Amino acid sequence: MLSEPKIVERTAQAYACVRRTIGMNDITKVADKMTEEFFARLSQLGVAPAGAPFFKYNNFDGNGHIELEWGAPVAADAKGDDLVKTGMLPAGRYVSAMHTGPFSGLREATAKVLAWAEDNNLELDQKTTSNGESFGCRLEVYLTDPRTEPDPRKWQTEITMRLADEA
Repeated sequence: MLSEPKIVERTAQAYACVRRTIGMNDITKVADKMTEEFFARLSQLGVAPAGAPFFKYNNFDGNGHIELEWGAPVAADAKGDDLVKTGMLPAGRYVSAMHTGPFSGLREATAKVLAWAEDNNLELDQKTTSNGESFGCRLEVYLTDPRTEPDPRKWQTEITMRLADEA
């Protein structure tokens, strides 16, 4: 189930992540590994997450590959290393909707959010380059931890994308 999309204001947020370029259909195969790797390294660095984890979709190359980051908000002074990178999620206006249900429904839910933005003449912060489609900030924020809520019908994931008027 998808909530009605809306426009929200987000403040800038420091974050840490691990970045990968993978096949579009490999997300489910690597998500657990990226999660485990990320949280283990954050712990070794003494960095505590300051919010829900997320996937940040940076680039779709047109050949079936995605550059994505598995990350979480952190304190502004958090330091990364060769594996864990740090950065800032940009402030601005975002289109946002809440998906409730299993992760398998996220692709369809995202398509609905994209269609809603287009139907409402909203331009996303994205560019077409020689490397494909790049996004200023496109997130799936995993508000429910499947380890503590075993019923996938109750899982909540925020789908949110930065608007171009903020770029």
